[in-house]
Amino acid sequence: MAQGPITSCIQRFLVFGNFALACMGVVLFALGVYVVSDPWGIRPILDNTHTDHTGSASIFAAGWIAVFTGLAFLFLGILGMVAAFNYSRILLFIYIICAIVVFIFEMTSCILAATQRDYLGPEFFLKHMLDKYQGVKADKDFTSSWNTIMQKHSCCGVNGPEDWISYTSKYRDEGHAMENFPWPRQCCNEDVEGNIPGSKEACILGEQASVTSQGCLPFIKGPLDRNALRLAWYGFCVLCWEFLVVLGMMYLFSTFSIL
Repeated sequence: MAQGPITSCIQRFLVFGNFALACMGVVLFALGVYVVSDPWGIRPILDNTHTDHTGSASIFAAGWIAVFTGLAFLFLGILGMVAAFNYSRILLFIYIICAIVVFIFEMTSCILAATQRDYLGPEFFLKHMLDKYQGVKADKDFTSSWNTIMQKHSCCGVNGPEDWISYTSKYRDEGHAMENFPWPRQCCNEDVEGNIPGSKEACILGEQASVTSQGCLPFIKGPLDRNALRLAWYGFCVLCWEFLVVLGMMYLFSTFSIL
């Protein structure tokens, strides 16, 4: 079948469009790998809350789906370039079916990433910290992760050290508090040698120079929210581009019958 000028232009656009889609897939794959690698060290905190069925680990589920769909977009883009360049009806048909499947998976990833912010509020983290942090039992992933975050960012609890004295916690109720500290020792300010300015008693009494007043919520929820938005909005942009390209591929499929 002879090509008209419009069809020829669409063909060129689709070759470029699928190349761009493949490049977007590589970026999406890299973003997904970054999220699931958990450079913030907060995954054990979320993994220990899965029994509540709140979708608390949905950001990491969205990350894994993004890894899969990123690779899928890469191979889909390569297939699309070959199909558009050669006018192969069979390849166009395979492309369209695969594109629909990948579209559904990536849409799921976007929804999971966008909605996880509704579940992860200050009350969520406060509840689980008070229920599951057990002080001296730092071999447990949950407690160990909290200790690491508090030491790394010089923060205490979710909102501040008052969390440990204003609410009932397993840390205090089950006798895990060490040396009468009302909060974990990681809440105490320490110098480079690991010593508390003033004395341990100053930290126990809550003197400003000896205990940090900053909560850890920004260092837990902040990375989750930022990367959830990146996954959701970038994934949505990729889907919009894919939709446009697939429409063009459908046009070629309805126009050409090249074997």
